[in-house]
Amino acid sequence: MLVVEYREQDHDKLVEIWESSVRATHWLTTGYNDHEEECAG
Repeated sequence: MLVVEYREQDHDKLVEIWESSVRATHWLTTGYNDHEEECAG
């Protein structure tokens, strides 16, 4: 059982980390796919 003591500051930091990783993943997946589609024409 994982007990997390909720603190707004910690939450904001987690969200910031999560969003940056999502952006990186989004760029790697969609950005790469878009590039491939453009090349395929």
